[in-house]
Amino acid sequence: LLVNEAGIYFREVKDHGIDASGLPEDGNSAVAFDFNMDGNMDLLTGNRNSTWRLYENKTDLTKRHYLFVRVGRPPATELDPRMDRDPLGAVVRVYTGRGEVFTREVGTPGRSHAQAYMDTLHFGLRKNEAIDKIVVTYTGGVTVVRRRGIKVDRVVVVGRFFHCPVGLTGRNCNHVPVCGRENICKGRPCDNVFYAKCEGCGGFFCLAPGAEPLARTGEKCRSPCDLREFFTTE
Repeated sequence: LLVNEAGIYFREVKDHGIDASGLPEDGNSAVAFDFNMDGNMDLLTGNRNSTWRLYENKTDLTKRHYLFVRVGRPPATELDPRMDRDPLGAVVRVYTGRGEVFTREVGTPGRSHAQAYMDTLHFGLRKNEAIDKIVVTYTGGVTVVRRRGIKVDRVVVVGRFFHCPVGLTGRNCNHVPVCGRENICKGRPCDNVFYAKCEGCGGFFCLAPGAEPLARTGEKCRSPCDLREFFTTE
Protein backbone atom coordinates (compact mmCIF):
# COMPACT_ATOMS: atom_id res chain seq x y z
CA LEU A 1 0.00 0.00 0.00
CA LEU A 2 1.37 3.41 -1.01
CA VAL A 3 0.33 6.52 0.93
CA ASN A 4 0.33 9.90 -0.82
CA GLU A 5 2.32 12.35 1.28
CA ALA A 6 0.89 15.80 0.40
CA GLY A 7 1.35 15.17 -3.33
CA ILE A 8 5.13 15.16 -2.96
CA TYR A 9 5.98 11.47 -2.73
CA PHE A 10 4.49 8.05 -1.94
CA ARG A 11 5.36 6.19 1.26
CA GLU A 12 5.03 2.42 1.45
CA VAL A 13 2.98 1.14 4.39
CA LYS A 14 3.17 -2.53 5.35
CA ASP A 15 0.94 -2.65 8.44
CA HIS A 16 -2.27 -1.59 6.68
CA GLY A 17 -4.69 -4.40 7.57
CA ILE A 18 -5.89 -5.21 4.05
CA ASP A 19 -4.00 -8.46 3.65
CA ALA A 20 -5.79 -11.66 2.67
CA SER A 21 -3.11 -13.92 4.08
CA GLY A 22 -3.10 -17.56 3.09
CA LEU A 23 -5.45 -17.08 0.13
CA PRO A 24 -4.39 -17.38 -3.53
CA GLU A 25 -5.70 -13.95 -4.51
CA ASP A 26 -4.54 -11.40 -7.04
CA GLY A 27 -5.98 -8.01 -6.12
CA ASN A 28 -5.70 -6.35 -9.51
CA SER A 29 -8.67 -3.96 -9.17
CA ALA A 30 -9.64 -1.57 -6.39
CA VAL A 31 -12.09 1.27 -5.76
CA ALA A 32 -11.72 3.73 -2.87
CA PHE A 33 -15.03 5.12 -1.59
CA ASP A 34 -16.84 5.75 1.70
CA PHE A 35 -19.43 2.97 1.82
CA ASN A 36 -20.83 3.89 5.27
CA MET A 37 -20.56 7.70 4.84
CA ASP A 38 -18.54 8.26 8.02
CA GLY A 39 -15.87 10.40 6.36
CA ASN A 40 -13.25 7.65 6.08
CA MET A 41 -12.37 6.33 2.64
CA ASP A 42 -12.87 2.55 2.48
CA LEU A 43 -11.49 0.11 -0.06
CA LEU A 44 -13.22 -2.43 -2.30
CA THR A 45 -10.91 -4.88 -4.06
CA GLY A 46 -11.59 -7.27 -6.90
CA ASN A 47 -9.52 -10.42 -6.91
CA ARG A 48 -8.90 -12.45 -10.02
CA ASN A 49 -8.73 -15.78 -8.21
CA SER A 50 -11.27 -15.13 -5.48
CA THR A 51 -14.17 -12.87 -4.50
CA TRP A 52 -14.67 -9.16 -3.88
CA ARG A 53 -13.49 -7.87 -0.50
CA LEU A 54 -14.54 -4.69 1.32
CA TYR A 55 -12.11 -3.19 3.82
CA GLU A 56 -13.53 -0.66 6.28
CA ASN A 57 -11.34 2.27 7.25
CA LYS A 58 -11.52 2.77 11.02
CA THR A 59 -9.04 5.63 11.27
CA ASP A 60 -9.83 8.20 13.97
CA LEU A 61 -10.93 11.42 12.22
CA THR A 62 -10.92 13.60 15.33
CA LYS A 63 -10.22 17.27 14.43
CA ARG A 64 -10.50 16.52 10.71
CA HIS A 65 -13.44 17.26 8.45
CA TYR A 66 -14.95 16.01 5.21
CA LEU A 67 -17.70 16.84 2.73
CA PHE A 68 -19.79 14.80 0.32
CA VAL A 69 -21.06 16.56 -2.81
CA ARG A 70 -23.81 14.77 -4.71
CA VAL A 71 -23.99 16.08 -8.27
CA GLY A 72 -27.16 16.03 -10.37
CA ARG A 73 -28.14 17.78 -13.59
CA PRO A 74 -27.95 21.62 -13.67
CA PRO A 75 -30.97 23.26 -11.98
CA ALA A 76 -31.22 25.64 -14.96
CA THR A 77 -32.47 22.71 -17.05
CA GLU A 78 -35.98 23.44 -15.74
CA LEU A 79 -35.79 26.98 -17.16
CA ASP A 80 -34.04 26.24 -20.44
CA PRO A 81 -33.65 22.68 -21.82
CA ARG A 82 -30.51 23.76 -23.67
CA MET A 83 -28.70 23.83 -20.33
CA ASP A 84 -29.30 20.15 -19.65
CA ARG A 85 -26.04 18.31 -18.94
CA ASP A 86 -25.18 14.87 -17.60
CA PRO A 87 -23.15 14.91 -14.37
CA LEU A 88 -20.59 12.50 -15.86
CA GLY A 89 -17.32 14.34 -16.36
CA ALA A 90 -18.33 17.37 -14.27
CA VAL A 91 -15.47 18.94 -12.31
CA VAL A 92 -16.32 19.91 -8.71
CA ARG A 93 -14.23 22.40 -6.74
CA VAL A 94 -14.70 23.09 -3.03
CA TYR A 95 -13.33 26.43 -1.81
CA THR A 96 -12.63 26.66 1.92
CA GLY A 97 -12.53 29.67 4.19
CA ARG A 98 -8.78 29.22 4.55
CA GLY A 99 -8.18 29.65 0.82
CA GLU A 100 -7.68 25.99 -0.03
CA VAL A 101 -9.31 24.44 -3.10
CA PHE A 102 -10.16 20.73 -3.39
CA THR A 103 -10.99 19.28 -6.82
CA ARG A 104 -12.74 16.07 -7.87
CA GLU A 105 -14.34 14.79 -11.09
CA VAL A 106 -17.65 12.92 -11.37
CA GLY A 107 -17.01 9.49 -12.80
CA THR A 108 -15.19 6.42 -11.65
CA PRO A 109 -13.34 6.35 -8.32
CA GLY A 110 -11.10 3.56 -9.65
CA ARG A 111 -8.40 3.51 -12.29
CA SER A 112 -8.28 -0.15 -13.29
CA HIS A 113 -10.06 -2.30 -15.88
CA ALA A 114 -13.09 -2.74 -13.59
CA GLN A 115 -14.75 0.68 -13.42
CA ALA A 116 -17.61 2.20 -11.43
CA TYR A 117 -19.72 5.36 -11.55
CA MET A 118 -20.45 7.54 -8.53
CA ASP A 119 -22.25 10.87 -8.49
CA THR A 120 -21.36 11.48 -4.83
CA LEU A 121 -17.83 12.81 -4.37
CA HIS A 122 -15.82 12.63 -1.15
CA PHE A 123 -13.66 15.60 -0.13
CA GLY A 124 -11.19 15.29 2.72
CA LEU A 125 -11.00 18.81 4.17
CA ARG A 126 -8.29 18.27 6.78
CA LYS A 127 -8.90 20.91 9.49
CA ASN A 128 -11.04 23.26 7.38
CA GLU A 129 -14.28 24.08 9.19
CA ALA A 130 -15.75 26.66 6.78
CA ILE A 131 -16.74 26.33 3.11
CA ASP A 132 -16.99 29.48 0.98
CA LYS A 133 -18.50 27.91 -2.12
CA ILE A 134 -18.86 24.83 -4.29
CA VAL A 135 -18.36 25.25 -8.04
CA VAL A 136 -19.58 22.55 -10.44
CA THR A 137 -18.40 22.86 -14.05
CA TYR A 138 -20.33 20.60 -16.41
CA THR A 139 -19.22 19.61 -19.88
CA GLY A 140 -20.40 22.11 -22.48
CA GLY A 141 -19.82 25.22 -20.38
CA VAL A 142 -22.63 25.13 -17.81
CA THR A 143 -21.43 26.23 -14.37
CA VAL A 144 -23.31 26.03 -11.08
CA VAL A 145 -22.14 27.74 -7.90
CA ARG A 146 -23.49 27.10 -4.43
CA ARG A 147 -22.51 29.56 -1.71
CA ARG A 148 -24.91 29.58 1.22
CA GLY A 149 -25.64 27.11 3.98
CA ILE A 150 -22.67 24.81 3.37
CA LYS A 151 -21.59 22.91 6.48
CA VAL A 152 -18.82 20.35 6.80
CA ASP A 153 -19.16 16.66 7.74
CA ARG A 154 -22.35 16.08 5.73
CA VAL A 155 -23.81 15.60 2.24
CA VAL A 156 -24.45 18.65 0.03
CA VAL A 157 -26.68 18.19 -3.01
CA VAL A 158 -26.06 20.29 -6.12
CA GLY A 159 -28.41 19.89 -9.08
CA ARG A 160 -31.52 17.88 -9.93
CA PHE A 161 -32.05 14.14 -10.18
CA PHE A 162 -35.42 14.22 -11.93
CA HIS A 163 -37.28 16.63 -14.20
CA CYS A 164 -39.97 18.94 -12.83
CA PRO A 165 -43.25 19.74 -14.64
CA VAL A 166 -43.22 22.78 -16.90
CA GLY A 167 -43.29 26.02 -14.92
CA LEU A 168 -41.95 24.52 -11.68
CA THR A 169 -38.48 24.16 -10.25
CA GLY A 170 -36.79 23.49 -6.91
CA ARG A 171 -35.55 20.32 -5.26
CA ASN A 172 -39.11 19.05 -4.71
CA CYS A 173 -40.66 20.72 -7.78
CA ASN A 174 -42.71 22.98 -5.50
CA HIS A 175 -41.28 26.34 -6.53
CA VAL A 176 -42.43 28.74 -9.24
CA PRO A 177 -39.36 30.64 -10.50
CA VAL A 178 -39.56 34.42 -10.29
CA CYS A 179 -37.79 34.72 -13.63
CA GLY A 180 -38.37 32.89 -16.86
CA ARG A 181 -36.54 32.72 -20.15
CA GLU A 182 -38.95 35.07 -21.96
CA ASN A 183 -39.71 37.69 -19.30
CA ILE A 184 -37.78 40.47 -17.58
CA CYS A 185 -36.92 40.58 -13.88
CA LYS A 186 -37.31 44.38 -13.68
CA GLY A 187 -34.67 44.64 -10.96
CA ARG A 188 -36.26 42.00 -8.74
CA PRO A 189 -33.71 39.32 -7.73
CA CYS A 190 -34.39 35.72 -8.67
CA ASP A 191 -34.28 33.00 -6.06
CA ASN A 192 -31.70 30.92 -7.83
CA VAL A 193 -30.83 31.95 -11.39
CA PHE A 194 -28.64 34.35 -13.31
CA TYR A 195 -28.37 35.20 -16.99
CA ALA A 196 -26.39 38.05 -18.49
CA LYS A 197 -28.37 40.88 -20.04
CA CYS A 198 -27.41 40.97 -23.70
CA GLU A 199 -28.57 41.54 -27.25
CA GLY A 200 -31.05 38.88 -28.27
CA CYS A 201 -31.98 38.04 -24.68
CA GLY A 202 -34.82 40.54 -24.46
CA GLY A 203 -33.22 42.52 -21.65
CA PHE A 204 -33.16 39.51 -19.37
CA PHE A 205 -31.21 40.00 -16.14
CA CYS A 206 -31.62 37.91 -12.98
CA LEU A 207 -29.16 37.76 -10.11
CA ALA A 208 -29.34 35.30 -7.25
CA PRO A 209 -28.51 36.73 -3.81
CA GLY A 210 -24.83 36.08 -3.12
CA ALA A 211 -23.96 35.05 -6.67
CA GLU A 212 -21.36 36.76 -8.83
CA PRO A 213 -22.47 37.41 -12.43
CA LEU A 214 -20.06 36.98 -15.31
CA ALA A 215 -21.53 39.96 -17.15
CA ARG A 216 -23.11 43.19 -15.92
CA THR A 217 -26.11 44.96 -17.35
CA GLY A 218 -25.40 46.23 -20.86
CA GLU A 219 -22.56 43.86 -21.68
CA LYS A 220 -22.94 41.68 -24.75
CA CYS A 221 -23.20 37.91 -24.75
CA ARG A 222 -21.49 35.78 -27.33
CA SER A 223 -23.61 35.47 -30.47
CA PRO A 224 -26.49 34.90 -30.65
CA CYS A 225 -27.00 34.70 -26.90
CA ASP A 226 -24.88 32.51 -24.68
CA LEU A 227 -27.03 30.91 -22.00
CA ARG A 228 -24.41 28.41 -20.91
CA GLU A 229 -23.16 30.41 -17.95
CA PHE A 230 -25.49 29.77 -15.04
CA PHE A 231 -25.15 30.39 -11.33
CA THR A 232 -27.27 29.20 -8.41
CA THR A 233 -27.23 29.55 -4.65
CA GLU A 234 -29.97 26.93 -4.12
